Amino acid sequence: MKNQRIETATQEQRIQTEENRKLAEDKRKLAEESRAVADNAYREAMKMTPEQFIQLETIKMQREVCGPEGKATCTFFLSGAGVPPVYNVGK
Repeated sequence: MKNQRIETATQEQRIQTEENRKLAEDKRKLAEESRAVADNAYREAMKMTPEQFIQLETIKMQREVCGPEGKATCTFFLSGAGVPPVYNVGK
């Protein structure tokens, strides 16, 4: 009898965990969709092409990696050939 109650409780907990995971995933999806709409509205308001917007977002990410106050050393090789930047973050 005790083992059956433990098994039932385990199954109920598993179901609850899955339901909570699904809710979290649904919320994340809605947030990402909202962000995409906002990003696109910003891009259109600034009269940027999708490629220009991607370049701007790339620059923002690179600046974030390099640190706000120069705490990391970054070297960028800019070219039209799509060469990825090189980050020297080990100080």
